[in-house]
Amino acid sequence: MSAMQVEQIQILNLVESYCKNLDVRWNKYKGDVVCRIVQRFIGNHLSVVVGPNAYIDGFPYEFDLLVVDNDSPRDLTLSYQPQNVRDAIEVKKGGIYSQSQLAKTKKMFDDVVSKCPHIKCAYFAVEEVQTVVKKNSINFYVLSKTTLGSHGFFALRDLRRKGLIVGDWAKFIAYL
Repeated sequence: MSAMQVEQIQILNLVESYCKNLDVRWNKYKGDVVCRIVQRFIGNHLSVVVGPNAYIDGFPYEFDLLVVDNDSPRDLTLSYQPQNVRDAIEVKKGGIYSQSQLAKTKKMFDDVVSKCPHIKCAYFAVEEVQTVVKKNSINFYVLSKTTLGSHGFFALRDLRRKGLIVGDWAKFIAYL
């Protein structure tokens, strides 16, 4: 097993240990914990990862995580000058299961890249439903990957089968 696969499993185990036995009302907490866990592990490979809830000056969007050249936000904020941002990351514990939310994420990514082509945008989910059970169900894994197109799309585990999506953590780090 590669070092990257070990990290992938460690992330999944940490998320599970922090989020198990929490009901639906704790979704904001779960999201915060997941961002912080992912941030810590990205930090093993890249120097400055900021968030949760970071901003790029001039854009009306809140990003879960940003990879920046230096940790120097505008005074009293977590807002960074676009020239100091390398990557903008949307992090989800369990994926996006709404076509309108997926469209909003794509628009946000497209907007950033159209004005700042040096910034790469990525969607990262701890778990995604990769295996659709019902014949007429929407396969949001495929739909998300297709909709986001050239923007990065990465997931660690299939929510239904609980099987690893092997190599996606390594691909995510390489993308950044």
